[in-house]
Amino acid sequence: MSQNWVVKESLIYSILYYIGVSIGLVSTLFVYPRDLELYGLYGFLTNTASLFTPFITLGFGAVLIRYFPYHSHQGKGGSAVFTLVIFGYLLGALLFSLIFFFLQDKLIFLWPNTDPQIMNFIFWVWPLTLLYVLYDLIQTCSVNHQRIAFPAMLVNFFKIILPILFLLVIYKELDRRVFIFCVITYYGLISVLLFRYIRNLNPDLFRFNFSLFSSLHLKSILNFAAFNIISGVAAVMALRIDALMVASMMGAKSAGVFVLALFMSNAVFIPAQSLVDLLNPSVSTAAKSNDLTSLKNLYSKSVIHMLIPTTALSLVLWFSFDDLAQIMPNSVEIVKIKIVLAFLLVARMVDAATGVNHHVINYSKFYRIETGLLLFLAVSNISFNYLLIPIYGIEGAAVGTLISVSAYNLIKSFMVWWLMGLNPFGIQFIKLLTFISLVGIILYLFPNTANSWVNMAINVLIICVLYLWMIFKTNIAEDLRNYFLKFLKKYKLFKI
Repeated sequence: MSQNWVVKESLIYSILYYIGVSIGLVSTLFVYPRDLELYGLYGFLTNTASLFTPFITLGFGAVLIRYFPYHSHQGKGGSAVFTLVIFGYLLGALLFSLIFFFLQDKLIFLWPNTDPQIMNFIFWVWPLTLLYVLYDLIQTCSVNHQRIAFPAMLVNFFKIILPILFLLVIYKELDRRVFIFCVITYYGLISVLLFRYIRNLNPDLFRFNFSLFSSLHLKSILNFAAFNIISGVAAVMALRIDALMVASMMGAKSAGVFVLALFMSNAVFIPAQSLVDLLNPSVSTAAKSNDLTSLKNLYSKSVIHMLIPTTALSLVLWFSFDDLAQIMPNSVEIVKIKIVLAFLLVARMVDAATGVNHHVINYSKFYRIETGLLLFLAVSNISFNYLLIPIYGIEGAAVGTLISVSAYNLIKSFMVWWLMGLNPFGIQFIKLLTFISLVGIILYLFPNTANSWVNMAINVLIICVLYLWMIFKTNIAEDLRNYFLKFLKKYKLFKI
């Protein structure tokens, strides 16, 4: 698939996601702060489902990403890989269901201090987790076919439904159990729609092909899956455990505040994540073929193109936060997350600045090292949370995340350079960091008005003008500039 298609699909994905984020922003400003306990409950259930998901997938999601593109490109048929993955998912779902129903009453040991009102909803973790797994499988198929815009549209529609459900609960039209049931129903519906979408793209994918079950490669595939079970569990323990530990140690309301900060920090990473999703199959194919030239090119470009939107949106959010908080309900509670947000934004920028290092090493012969690094990240993050949350509250959770994520990414980038000789940090990276620093200084020195809306509009305008100047007048992001120029020429918005 052409590079122009990748950029186009990434742009469509980002546009759709930011439509959803805009809706989510309105909800975050005016709906969710009205009932932080309900938002904390929602965050607890969804994060718990995410925590259990890698136990069910048994590492086969990574198998689908790594082996499907290679088998398809070699004309060996991706359906054989998909058949093997399906059986892995079904086995994991069966084991999880049996363990959940036999040990449901004992699961409370995972959250010993959690509010009783949260634990009353523990049953709903089971269907929500299974639907998360189903959605993960079909969404991974979409990524393999480099189609991420349609899944984004379905997820964004939920951004409209969720605040409506919140308001219905707030105004006593629904109780909390019906609210959770509606959330679960929606995930079921979008999984069905995505299944039909992928089947139309590739009807052969869903025809069972058992050739890999007797293949000489089966052992290496299962070994890869086994290591990715550990990697997947470690990843969610590292990246999802914060909200769960805040809920357990500080209650649903504090969890709701922390989830708001997570939502904001995650929003700035959406364009970067879209690029990661689209580059996944290309990185997998290059790594499988040991094409170091292509890997270095993908790795270097990912750093620049992930860092540009992540820093631009982080600067907008940070310098507009005080004005944003003033127009939100429950602003006394919202103001408390500013320092939390700062730490989480820096963690996201570090993540973007190290590009697709995770996939470069995970799809190479050194993938076992990635497992060890993820375990390090999980253990360090949990340890920091236990140490810092009792002392500093939600700020402590954010600091723990920043330290863990930064150490993890820097060590991983060093390992990629040491083992594979790939270094994405060239002169363009230094130029971009210098530019970002200058933009931050300009925003800091620019005077504020007495109107919060005007201040936010000015911040957005300054960043848009400066970043567009950087893209069009420098050679820092040539691919992005060339795509924009072709887009403008195509729609006759600009004469080239």
